[in-house]
Amino acid sequence: MEKHELVGRSGSPRLSRRRPWLLVAWGLLAACSATDPVDSTAGTIEVPPPSGSAAVDLANLRAALVAAMPGSTVAFGPGTYRIGNSGLELTTDDVTLRGHSKGTVLQGCDPAQVASMTEEFFFGQCRGIILVGARQRVRDLTFEGFSAALAIGGSTPADAEVLTPNRHGGHLIEGNTLRNCVTVEIWNEADAPVVVRGNRFRNTYHAAAMLGRNLHFIDNDVSAPEPALVPFGWPSLAVGLRPIPGVPCTGNRIERNRIEGHTDGVAIGVLPPDGPGAVLTGNRVCDNDIVMRDVVHSRDGGEALAGKPAIGVAIRLMNYQEAMAIGALDLGMPTPEGGWPEACRSAAVRGNVVADNRIIGSKGVAIEVFYSDGNEVVRNTIGPVAALTEEERLALGAGRTFGIGPGAWFLTRAWQANGTAIWISPGSDGNTVAGNQTAGNP
Repeated sequence: MEKHELVGRSGSPRLSRRRPWLLVAWGLLAACSATDPVDSTAGTIEVPPPSGSAAVDLANLRAALVAAMPGSTVAFGPGTYRIGNSGLELTTDDVTLRGHSKGTVLQGCDPAQVASMTEEFFFGQCRGIILVGARQRVRDLTFEGFSAALAIGGSTPADAEVLTPNRHGGHLIEGNTLRNCVTVEIWNEADAPVVVRGNRFRNTYHAAAMLGRNLHFIDNDVSAPEPALVPFGWPSLAVGLRPIPGVPCTGNRIERNRIEGHTDGVAIGVLPPDGPGAVLTGNRVCDNDIVMRDVVHSRDGGEALAGKPAIGVAIRLMNYQEAMAIGALDLGMPTPEGGWPEACRSAAVRGNVVADNRIIGSKGVAIEVFYSDGNEVVRNTIGPVAALTEEERLALGAGRTFGIGPGAWFLTRAWQANGTAIWISPGSDGNTVAGNQTAGNP
């Protein structure tokens, strides 16, 4: 089974059918309820208390979202609302979803069902809430057991392949807890930023997969203390950022977060599906604490990966599009008919800032700059970086994983980077690397 990070999990070195970090279609069902679930007072819509029935809870929640007007607050009761195998959509602008002070849990599917989802049904099952309006807010809710607990995008017909970008922005996701689920997915193409701030992510496959511009992931606490509870069996990339095809990826901020126990901390870059000549520029990864831990694959990834190490990189800037177009990198993907477009050679990850981060526990490489030009990697503090042992190197090779997990230094067979705090790959020009403290590693 292959999932939506940069690593093919079936052992085949190719990108999955589910394109990396893309949102697939959400089948959104019309809502109705035999009861009147809404009590609207002074702009507040009170959702009835949890019933213990997924069918009743889902109908009540849908009716409340449909009833919301601009300026409304949808107030949840205390306890656990069971959503089951369906999802919710909020289309009205300027609406706040607010959990109860005594605790509100939105529960999707049980852990076994989330873990057993196949590629074809990844977002057809166990989806949470999709926000498709403007300036919508989600506060003080707990999400568990979802494939995508929250998503921000544009309204999309149920049979569409992917969500369209949200072109309104102004969203705020604040003070929520997301546990034992997959990710928050955001696709923003708006001048107003989307802010994901002060949330708690526990045992998530990804914390956030972000595509587009003006996305701010700030002051969040991300950790995987119980890897066995992570869907698909292991905590992969915590925060990923990529462009929307045809739109420069800029103005994004990943700042003041604590990330612990994921194979990879933060990855921003360009891949072939991002459209020929994609550009990622003017983004900041600053003042984050990243603690790397040893992680091994569970049997969920198949026998080829079971028990093998999943060793990644704390922060990486990566331009896979250019590297593949010029033949410097082979991910095992089929070459497009007619060869790689010439524009792929002009794809760029440039003018980004990686500064003032604190990284400990890395193996192999801590910060990686791969075919990326004119970036700043400055004033980072990096604890000792352990070199991979020969046994770990052989295990990574036997698993045939790539990208997120083993690190691009493995892909490019650049073993000379093993045990390096900051690695600037061949083909990366004009980067500023200064003022970093690297605990004796080169």
